[in-house]
Amino acid sequence: MATIQHYERHLSEQLIPGLLDIPGLKLYGITDPHRFAWRTPTVAIRLDGFTPLELANALADRGIYTWNGNFYALSLTENWGLKPVEDFCELDLPTTTRSKKCTACCTPSMR
Repeated sequence: MATIQHYERHLSEQLIPGLLDIPGLKLYGITDPHRFAWRTPTVAIRLDGFTPLELANALADRGIYTWNGNFYALSLTENWGLKPVEDFCELDLPTTTRSKKCTACCTPSMR
């Protein structure tokens, strides 16, 4: 279990700073690298100019495992300031993810 957690944390250390460098991108949840042990390898994002569905489809076209919705986490999304009908794009970093997938997620141009 510790090996998997270490690997997932390594992926988060690559993915999250890269996502935060994308203009217009909002990442929900823990972004402090010192607290990555407290987060899961799932990342919720929104990007200006895209609906969550459009963003999920653009990332899926790049082979990134993603989807859109609020994932039955209504109280969490409300704490993030989202209305019940709003959703976000969610990226999942399963243990089979490679570093190049993290890099592909962080490319600002989706079109």
